[in-house]
Amino acid sequence: MKVLLCFPQQDLQTGLYIREGLEELGIEVCVFDPRAMRPIQAGAALMCEVWDAKPDWVLSSREAYLAPVVKEIRATCPFVVWSMDVRKDMSWWKPWLPLFQDADALFTMAKADVERYKELGMERVFWLPEGCAPAHHRVINPESLSPQDREYYASDVSFCGGVDGFHDTSELESGRRSAILEALGRRFKLKVWGAGLALPYVQNEEHNKVVACSKVHLGCSAFPEIEGSMSARDYRALGSGGFLVTNRVKGIEEVLSPRWTRTYGSATECLDQVAAVIEEWECNPAGMTAARQEISLYAAENHSFARRLSRMVEVLRNERIAPG
Repeated sequence: MKVLLCFPQQDLQTGLYIREGLEELGIEVCVFDPRAMRPIQAGAALMCEVWDAKPDWVLSSREAYLAPVVKEIRATCPFVVWSMDVRKDMSWWKPWLPLFQDADALFTMAKADVERYKELGMERVFWLPEGCAPAHHRVINPESLSPQDREYYASDVSFCGGVDGFHDTSELESGRRSAILEALGRRFKLKVWGAGLALPYVQNEEHNKVVACSKVHLGCSAFPEIEGSMSARDYRALGSGGFLVTNRVKGIEEVLSPRWTRTYGSATECLDQVAAVIEEWECNPAGMTAARQEISLYAAENHSFARRLSRMVEVLRNERIAPG
């Protein structure tokens, strides 16, 4: 089987993880980066890539400017989209609807969005959560880092992500990121890593160092009221062996093991859960250090991109979109 992967590659994140996950399944992958050129050029360039590569199907990120060529591509091979984002107001997706509606299948990272997209007229919509990439999200021994690095990354609680108005619009207190972080910062040594903040955005190896040097890693998905919409960062923190305390997204218990994931529904509950993990560190540091490997193994076995993509291929075969 050959797949033409139309996902950004230059940021060395999701597109890279998907490519490696497909290859792990023994699938031949041709890569087209739609953001490596001007949007006005991308559609024609993708068509040329389809003609040259002759894939069995195309897997694309949500690039609205590709919509004009989707029907032409589908005359050659199926076109599948995996949308890695969620919004409370579905009208936000209006610019992307032509792309989604013309695709052979749409995969969404939020379970509730399956029905919400179907209400907009799409038929073949499937839930496929985010994941981790074991080659990039792994446990690091803090002792392997320099003293300067250990001091730089050290914290009681680490958080990676944006802090802006968008992340304070949830109906639930547990989704209002600024308030959660403010409460944690008053009580614990907190470090927040993200674009435009005092500490930089981190990914892959730098993210592993952040997780390794913090006792607790905070998760805060944007809309916990939307079922099955757990943030990518939850999975990647677990892959890095993090002790995850994250907000109680509706349906999270169906996906993430409560053995390795503590959840909260309010700022007060978040403080209590974080305090409980830190107390465990104080009582049993050796046991907590050893548990990091178990957490990472759990994530690799249950939430890797290879596992997600295996499920995607199964669905596409059942729908007679991908060859069997």
